[in-house]
Amino acid sequence: MPARTRRSCTNTQNRCAIAEGDLVLVDAGCEYDHYTADITRTWPASGQFSPPQRKVYAAVLATQKSAIAMARPGVTIDDIHHHCVKQLTAAMIELGLLTARSTSASPTWRSQYFMHGTSHWLGSTSTTSVPTRSTASRARSSPAW
Repeated sequence: MPARTRRSCTNTQNRCAIAEGDLVLVDAGCEYDHYTADITRTWPASGQFSPPQRKVYAAVLATQKSAIAMARPGVTIDDIHHHCVKQLTAAMIELGLLTARSTSASPTWRSQYFMHGTSHWLGSTSTTSVPTRSTASRARSSPAW
């Protein structure tokens, strides 16, 4: 991974030039007739992942595939999110990006790596029809993928 880090989340202005060795994250969304959807993807600027980038990408992809496999009636978004956090945390420890001690020593360590949830609602932009995350945990059967 490059020595410089451009850590950001969506809706953040970033005017840095893309350099060799950087990763490009695209979070693209659309809205049509009050329906919304988005997709996020990451590519290496050079066209090829470095070996460390490839390992992180493979861990994220494996987690994504296991999360998609979990999506079925009776499984909540929170169930899937907790699975993803657990799987990605284990991968980061295995890759040497975290230590087991660092994850237990600070209750806020996750905010550095998990800036938001694993998934969110897709569809209508009407705020009156979208349940809250806490009611979704109890009532929603599975997320839309």
